[in-house]
Amino acid sequence: MGIYLDEDQFGNDNSVVGFPHIVLCMGVVVMTSNDLYGAHLASAGTASANVIRVLRDLIVQDGADNDMKALYGCCNRQLRYGADDKKAAWKTEMTGHATTLGYTGNVYGFCTSIIGPKDGTYVEYIPDYAQRKCKVFYKRNEKMDYASGNASANVHKYHQFHNQVVQIHHGLAKTDASIKVTKSNKGQLHEVNYLLRMSNFAVS
Repeated sequence: MGIYLDEDQFGNDNSVVGFPHIVLCMGVVVMTSNDLYGAHLASAGTASANVIRVLRDLIVQDGADNDMKALYGCCNRQLRYGADDKKAAWKTEMTGHATTLGYTGNVYGFCTSIIGPKDGTYVEYIPDYAQRKCKVFYKRNEKMDYASGNASANVHKYHQFHNQVVQIHHGLAKTDASIKVTKSNKGQLHEVNYLLRMSNFAVS
């Protein structure tokens, strides 16, 4: 079915986790043997740490904390960090998230600035459980359409102001993502060039 997470939302699905409108944000996914856990981190720092903390709580609640196989974090590093060494800044943030999650192993991510998005980027993760990796796809956000409706029971939101997880109400969750078909894109997402674009390091 898939889940499509807006800012400060988190949840799990075993088929698709999508992140609409990644601008300053980051789409984080933890892969287990048979599920994906995702979180849409609105900004770096304490706010992101809070969402990662409640994502960890969900993983523990599901008994999957000893079954984490891969960790992903994709964002526009140019906008999120604004530092001289943006890859190093991304690595530092992802190392912190791995520590909070209690994760050890490979960490992956690509920088969405490669397509020069005008209004952010849609990023989608599809699991390849046999390979213990995700296939990662992307598209300029302005070329996407989103449906909204009742939130899946698997989708939650962290309310930063009240410092708690809150229920998502009607119309406040995206339920599907589709491409605005043009002659040039043929209605398809771009798959990341893993060899050239996907960063990878290990945490232990």
